Formats: sequence, structure tokens, C-alpha cells
Amino acid sequence: MNAGPLSPTTPADRSTRRYSCVLLRTVRRRIMGDGVVVCSVDNLPAQLPREATDIFGGQLLPYVWEMLHSVTEVPFESQAHLFSKTLQDATIASNGKLRPKYEYISELRASKNKQQ
Repeated sequence: MNAGPLSPTTPADRSTRRYSCVLLRTVRRRIMGDGVVVCSVDNLPAQLPREATDIFGGQLLPYVWEMLHSVTEVPFESQAHLFSKTLQDATIASNGKLRPKYEYISELRASKNKQQ
């Protein structure tokens, strides 16, 4: 199955192709319908190699069970005792507010908005 070539720097308006399993060919610019949609992400700066993803996932995995105990309706500070120091330090925002350690982000954003 060949979904069709995508150029090395695909323009955003042409970044998708749909392979029609009925027609057995690529249908360009029509993503609605039966088949597999292929999206080019060649120009996204956040694209990470598999090794980096595996390493990050491996480091995150030990904390997943802790994260599952989080109750989003309860302020983080009220349940922080349930989490390791690593998770406490890694939590940037809770209930729509920056945690005290990260309040500087608001100041940075305000400063950037003034410059614009």
C-alpha cells in the first residue's frame, strides 16, 4: 500500500492524503471518507526520534500510577501529599492556575505582550 509521496517540506494546505481502500489509490486533498489518512509532519519542530520517545516514556512510566490518583476537581495543594516530590515539582498548573513555583511564567507572558 503506497499512500503517495509527500515532499520533504510539505505545505500545510497539502499535508494530508487519503488512501482509499475502495479505490485502492490515493485521493488527494479529500480527507473525508473511507480509508487511511496520512498526514505529513515533516516540518513540525516537535517531531522526536523514537529513541527520545522511548526514553521519555520509560522515565514517565514509574509515575503513571501516582498521576492516576489525581482528582482534577480538587486543588493540587490539597492532594500534593499523595505525590512524590518529582511529580509535585513537575506539576506546572492545577485548576487553571499556575502553581507558585511557576508563577514567573505569567510575568514573562505579560512582559512579552507589552513588547508586542
